[in-house]
Amino acid sequence: METHQPRRDPDKTPLLPQHGKTPDADSDCDVGCFSCIYWCLSLPCCSLPCWGGLDCWGGDVADSGRRRWRGKSQEDAWRYRNKYPGKKDNLDLNDNYRFYANEIPCRPDGALIDDIHNGWWGQYDKLERLHGYIQWLFPIREQGVNDSSQELLLHEAKRICSDPVMHERVLKSYELMLDFYGMKLKDRNTGEIERADNWKERFCHLNHSSHNYLRITRILKCLGEMEYEQLKAPFLRFVLHEAIEEGTLDHTLDSCINYWLEVLKSKEERDDVRKHAQKLADKVNQRSDNQSRQK
Repeated sequence: METHQPRRDPDKTPLLPQHGKTPDADSDCDVGCFSCIYWCLSLPCCSLPCWGGLDCWGGDVADSGRRRWRGKSQEDAWRYRNKYPGKKDNLDLNDNYRFYANEIPCRPDGALIDDIHNGWWGQYDKLERLHGYIQWLFPIREQGVNDSSQELLLHEAKRICSDPVMHERVLKSYELMLDFYGMKLKDRNTGEIERADNWKERFCHLNHSSHNYLRITRILKCLGEMEYEQLKAPFLRFVLHEAIEEGTLDHTLDSCINYWLEVLKSKEERDDVRKHAQKLADKVNQRSDNQSRQK
């Protein structure tokens, strides 16, 4: 459960405030901008509700509808991290297992998983235009918008993870989408990510296609269900570096901090990634301060 608001204009919004200062009460800064996100990071559990396009300290921040949506997203992340309390398995359903066994095609797109891995690589228009395949490549224990897909069941996840060929296919699915986003796995064991050769084009696309942020939430959840939890934090660290230090993926910050980070299962890991983001912000602040002094 996630929402994404229109992002700030990077030419009109200051990059960062001086370290330790909060946004001015009379500023026109929106919550999605860098300054509010980093001030937010200094609070326990990143507790400030961050919404792009809203006045940070004005009345809009108290909008009950948006607060309610934010609360639902936090509840959603909590249920995911706690293995969906009360949700039962159903041994009669096994569409996800059969898809990852290359026995049935995804619906409605009609492609087997091996065909997707072998034939869709680099087909960026197709990967952008079609939407049903995402629920099949990255099944989670929630029903998605594709009514032709089935939510992941525990017995399916266990069988997929116990089969080396099928488990490898999950990793291949992740690599397929990383390439779509302009990234690639530098190390399959640690999850370290680096830029792909076409990163400029693909980063530009990702930075302005917020529906892909919903896809990334699903991808990260699926990795956790499929015993690839160790791949999630490196992805977040990479995106934070690109967003904060390089400024290439700044529009992803809201989702990265308020949604993607929250689906890390370990509290210690969530705290570590928040600290990492704060260090990056401090570094940029310091660089900005030094440049101001030199003028």
